[in-house]
Amino acid sequence: MNFGDRISIVPPRPPEKGSFPLDHLGECKVLVDRVLACMRKHEQQSRFCRLEFRDYLQCRMDKGLMQKEDFSKLDLDDPNKYKNVELGDKEKKEEDGFVAGVSRRNRKLVPETDSS
Repeated sequence: MNFGDRISIVPPRPPEKGSFPLDHLGECKVLVDRVLACMRKHEQQSRFCRLEFRDYLQCRMDKGLMQKEDFSKLDLDDPNKYKNVELGDKEKKEEDGFVAGVSRRNRKLVPETDSS
């Protein structure tokens, strides 16, 4: 049996939203660096870097490196949309300014009430 005779070629399909060429000329490199720095600063939590993502994608659209798209379809119409998302304990402490031992000291300073 020779299976070499029955090769079927599947025609290539273009991406749904057009091509996404690489930025070989580095036209948006500064903005990529800002996005990456923001992501590192916020421990890879993208909700804090929405403005940077928006600026980067706008640069790509302006330079013809991606198809123009409405930011509302990309969920980037309001950069502050997720800014007030409930923060975890660690994030709350970082935002308030965490000092080791203060919360324990404050618990000891609260007088205990005698309920007898």
